[in-house]
Amino acid sequence: MSSANSRRLSGGLKPATQAIVADTTPVRQRLQGMGLMGASFGAGTIIGGLIAILSGSTFLSESYIGLALLMFGSAVWVVVSVPESRDSEEKSVAFTKLFPALPYLFATISALTMYGALQPITSWVLQDLLLLPPHQAIRFTGVIMMSSMFAMVACQLVLLKVRFNFYAIKTMGALVTTTALLVSASCDSLWHLIASMTVLGMGLGLFLPANLALLSLTTDHHQQGRLGGLNGMCQGIGLAIGPVVGNFLYQMWYPLPYFLFATLFALLAFHGHKSARTIEQSY
Repeated sequence: MSSANSRRLSGGLKPATQAIVADTTPVRQRLQGMGLMGASFGAGTIIGGLIAILSGSTFLSESYIGLALLMFGSAVWVVVSVPESRDSEEKSVAFTKLFPALPYLFATISALTMYGALQPITSWVLQDLLLLPPHQAIRFTGVIMMSSMFAMVACQLVLLKVRFNFYAIKTMGALVTTTALLVSASCDSLWHLIASMTVLGMGLGLFLPANLALLSLTTDHHQQGRLGGLNGMCQGIGLAIGPVVGNFLYQMWYPLPYFLFATLFALLAFHGHKSARTIEQSY
């Protein structure tokens, strides 16, 4: 019950952060802002996993207390240090510009569905194809997904120094992800799979911040909170249906989920390339 309550309470954290980043960064620095936000959440995921591993069941209560104190300190720091990104006297208006945001919300669902599907698929591949016993498959699934997350965070930090067109970064990320998925479909060793999933993390590390930056440009600054909420809902949908979709496709034919997701990201790369050629951005 407590974990469910914490998820409900923290559900607005990422959308609110996305809205603040979109409202406080100029267009020229929007990609860097979204990359830093993504790297921060990714680093938090990695650190949280390490804390869980190190604390185990022995220091479970102390870990909860420490995390609660950390969250309280963060909340105080935000209230004291972060300025309100929206004018308190600004009137709320109806959200009327949903249609331009739909391609980027679809990209969010696609990326999170794919990433949510890969965790159970990776475990099955390790057991069925590489013949690892279940306990080792679970352990190495964690290692593989962690390596992917590390690569994602590293690429998002690299974006802090990048000045390329948003569409070009999104297209590049989609192509790298497509390549990694195709390579993963033919893996024949554990290190082969670790390497391909690490490359996939690099692709998502480019794709997701660029997609968020482009999403933020589809509406006015006073609508960024609503847009962040919609994007957060799409992330939740993707993570919820990902394991179901992945297991269903894997049972039909084990390379099928890799090929279908690779095709989807190839189409997203084509969309990014086409948009880059038809839409001019000012930097």
